[in-house]
Amino acid sequence: MSQQIKLNMLVGADRTGITELSKIYRTYRTMWRGYKAVVPKLAKNIDVPRVHAEYDMAMGRIAYYKRKMMEIRTQIYDKIHVFVERYAAAGYAQPATATPAVDQNLVNTLRTLLDANPQLKAQLQALLAVFALQTVQVQR
Repeated sequence: MSQQIKLNMLVGADRTGITELSKIYRTYRTMWRGYKAVVPKLAKNIDVPRVHAEYDMAMGRIAYYKRKMMEIRTQIYDKIHVFVERYAAAGYAQPATATPAVDQNLVNTLRTLLDANPQLKAQLQALLAVFALQTVQVQR
């Protein structure tokens, strides 16, 4: 897909679950990168038994974190691919970043009002979700 779809554009997706999985993924990626940075330094003195054991442990950890990262990526894909396909099938255009017809002061005022009133925000989100689901075209 040539356009980038943001998570908040996917109506009905489990945003909190995806966010949590993303945090875990970033943690595993940080650990994976750390071990990958250590391996070349250990490889220089691999003939020392203690260093060889640490090298083997680091290589095992790299494989472990890589496998866990792939599992999490699969879980994230499973959670969102239906919604991404629905979004793409609906033919939505990529949102414009700057539209001259939109008054940014009005947008900021609306955001402030919606953040101040969570019930109104929830009702508006539900209304927009219903509207979005009604506009999705079913391909036959």
